[in-house]
Amino acid sequence: MLLLGHNRSRRLEDTIYAVAAGKFAAELADGVGKDTSLLVTWKRRDANSEKRVAGKFIEPKEIEKLHEIWEECGRPKVPSSRYQDLVGLTKAAHIPDEVRSKHGAVSEAKWEAFADKINQLGTPGEKISF
Repeated sequence: MLLLGHNRSRRLEDTIYAVAAGKFAAELADGVGKDTSLLVTWKRRDANSEKRVAGKFIEPKEIEKLHEIWEECGRPKVPSSRYQDLVGLTKAAHIPDEVRSKHGAVSEAKWEAFADKINQLGTPGEKISF
């Protein structure tokens, strides 16, 4: 995560990708297994049971998707071209919105995608979305 310049002001998707990328990169070393589990935890809220961990597992099929993204274009940078897939997998994990990234969190991948859109503008006054 240090190599990715990751810090606590980054979005949840960036954090999940950075953790997964670190694991996938570690798999290249002897003795590191290929099985991966990801659990996103958060501070217990009123909606969380006292008898369970406040968190959600990322499903194996979503971890496979993360690995596919990492193989395709991520080693190790968070890929702007597949960022919506990262957003989709965090939503598929049913992580509550109130424990997601705080307002103002940044995503380097989203900024890069936005810059790409700006560079592709053809006519003055043409609109793009972030």
